[in-house]
Amino acid sequence: MHKPVLLIVTVSILTASWYALNLSNNKVKQSVTVAIDATNKSCNDCHTPLGISYSPSNGLLAGQGDLYLTKQLTDFAKGARKIDHLSTSIHKLTSLDIQKYSKQYALQNRYSMSSEGSKTGKQLYNRGDDERQIPACMSCHVINGHGISDATLPALSGQSFEYLVRQLELFRSSVRKNDTNDMMRKIAVRLTDEDIEALALHITSLK
Repeated sequence: MHKPVLLIVTVSILTASWYALNLSNNKVKQSVTVAIDATNKSCNDCHTPLGISYSPSNGLLAGQGDLYLTKQLTDFAKGARKIDHLSTSIHKLTSLDIQKYSKQYALQNRYSMSSEGSKTGKQLYNRGDDERQIPACMSCHVINGHGISDATLPALSGQSFEYLVRQLELFRSSVRKNDTNDMMRKIAVRLTDEDIEALALHITSLK
């Protein structure tokens, strides 16, 4: 074989090898990108990267304590807390994913709601009801609704009326049961529908 022909064949083989290797690498990059996007979708699609959902039925995550968020995501992953549309996505999160998202949302600025409030809700939130053995909500969630992050007691201010009502109803019916020592279930079972709505109205007025 003449040298020019040999050179052409050699260059062709090298070019083909480089193209195949590059194509393989691109496939790897694409698969990694898809995996990352799929992971992001499980949280950011509903709650946005800032932790502020466009749907009032979704919880506000922005500025929530990272320990509380870690507990909730872990409970979702284990099945201790269930929401239908999360069942196919949360279980895919690793412990590192959970830590990452918890810290991401905890660092975001909290969002303030604005409502007319409720005198009945304020009374119940600040003082409770001794006759019905309902403790004051502020004893755990503090007077401005910011919660106690180090004790994994969640912030309530900024949550939507719809979300607050729904969570209290879920605790009352024991559908949601990932509260420590059944604390919320023991309280919520004593609340009437009117109590729940009044509390939610008051909380949405907190800053």
